[in-house]
Amino acid sequence: MQVEYPKPDWTEKFLLLDLFEGLKTTLRELFKPKVTIQYPEERMEPTERFRGMFRFSFDRCIGCKLCVIACPFGSVRYDSVVKSIAKCDTCAGAPQCVAMCPNEALEFVEDAEQTRSRKQVLADKFKTIFEDVN
Repeated sequence: MQVEYPKPDWTEKFLLLDLFEGLKTTLRELFKPKVTIQYPEERMEPTERFRGMFRFSFDRCIGCKLCVIACPFGSVRYDSVVKSIAKCDTCAGAPQCVAMCPNEALEFVEDAEQTRSRKQVLADKFKTIFEDVN
């Protein structure tokens, strides 16, 4: 048995109401004030809930997984392919995973400005290497 559907009318194919709805949204967002900060000059203050961040060193990690065992919440996961851990934000103060790390690959930093990305650390290493060459 073959079912035949009625052919759509031209108004069902192209509705100007949908076009005007999208234009309304675009124009509304166009004239809203921008909420962008210029990072080095202006800095956002961390919220009251901010308890600190982890700094992880790939060079120092030996893959012993003591940090995974020491975590009382079971939220630290070790990725054996990348050889790094998935960091959590469950603890505050002095987390046990940081205390258990034998090579000090994990570090807990309470100041958000002191935490740097891996790219920044590598850039600083290259900078010092090239300064030594010159």
